[in-house]
Amino acid sequence: MIAVKSSIPSERVTVPGTEGVEAVFVKLNLANRVIYLACVYVPSGANVDVYQACAEAMRSFFRYIRCGVNDSVFVMGDFNMTDVVWSRDPDARSSLPPGVISSSGDS
Repeated sequence: MIAVKSSIPSERVTVPGTEGVEAVFVKLNLANRVIYLACVYVPSGANVDVYQACAEAMRSFFRYIRCGVNDSVFVMGDFNMTDVVWSRDPDARSSLPPGVISSSGDS
């Protein structure tokens, strides 16, 4: 779930190809920029197919949205990946699990 203050112009984004994944996508339309939010849930004990579907859904999301120079994207959620060792992607301003999705959107 993503909650947005009613005074912030926002809309839910429906991304084709993400229907089978527990995810919500929201676009915040601010005065001089857009902020995209993605919230994903993967159930505890999910098999690898669920994670692959989640990764493909995120690829679809990044292909679907149009980001300008001042726009931002935030991906959050509960991935139930307790054994992942998070590493720093030198080309991004975020931490990513190795081999999932790079800053360019490629796996």
